[in-house]
Amino acid sequence: MLARCGGKRSGSCEPWPLLWRGPARTAWLLVGLAGCVSVKPAVLDRHTQLEQQLIGRLWPLEQQLILASSVRGTSASGRDASAALPPAAEREAREAALRRAFNADDLEPLKQQQVLGEGRDGELKLLLPPSETAEAQRVRALIAEENADRLVLLRRALQLSPAFGSDGLLAARAIFHRLVLKVARPGERVQRADGSWETVGVRHATSARDAGR
Repeated sequence: MLARCGGKRSGSCEPWPLLWRGPARTAWLLVGLAGCVSVKPAVLDRHTQLEQQLIGRLWPLEQQLILASSVRGTSASGRDASAALPPAAEREAREAALRRAFNADDLEPLKQQQVLGEGRDGELKLLLPPSETAEAQRVRALIAEENADRLVLLRRALQLSPAFGSDGLLAARAIFHRLVLKVARPGERVQRADGSWETVGVRHATSARDAGR
């Protein structure tokens, strides 16, 4: 399992990549539980099947891209593990994954301060612009980078999951947003499906974390 150690201001080592810390843990545990809880064959609707397929593509993809940025991986056959992706596409996805990891330390405090919130379209939203011009510009730049990087990685995951069809990106954004809601921390602002905003409470966040254990 790939662990992310350190960060710009942290000396700790986490077993889950910081950028997908909550969603990755929740997604993988849900997939694991789905296969272990019952011995009876489950009949899943198409939406659920597609959702699990995307989850299974997205999180491992980003971990692999981060790992490949420092160590050029090889497959069991000895061939380059990233050879299946065109060089330009591989580079774009890798840069997006690394940028998200680097910016995470700056984005988390802004979410806690309710300067930023998680929109229902799977993008970060600016809720309370900083009063200082320079800081406001920095925050807007961070939001633009984060949303652009999310889009790159969602599109890459969809390329590996062609069953989503023409509406794949819309579905992927909705799936991403649902995972974000499950792991949101107390005090953070999130947008509900009806467009309204709410502040995550302790009870809500605790229940979501317990569900992902």
